Amino acid sequence: MSFDELVWKAQHDSPALEKENPRGAMAPELLSGRLAAGMPRDEVRRLLGPPEHEDGLTDVYELGRSSWGVSFEQLAVEYDGGELVRTQLRRT
Repeated sequence: MSFDELVWKAQHDSPALEKENPRGAMAPELLSGRLAAGMPRDEVRRLLGPPEHEDGLTDVYELGRSSWGVSFEQLAVEYDGGELVRTQLRRT
């Protein structure tokens, strides 16, 4: 699924994050180039909206239930000096 900014932002704090969610299918496109090292945090937030959680220098976006099991997935976007340094998919 291609990244769709409006669909992504509409999921913010949505009860749909408890189920399989369209964000999960959009994450690979974000990780393969749309989110690049050096992007300012405010630019990332304009693209993705506010994170569901902040963990220090990391913004955490919920992706919903994993399609491979009972765990949930997250997109973690880590910053240093206000610029993106690393993105990571996590399972909880």
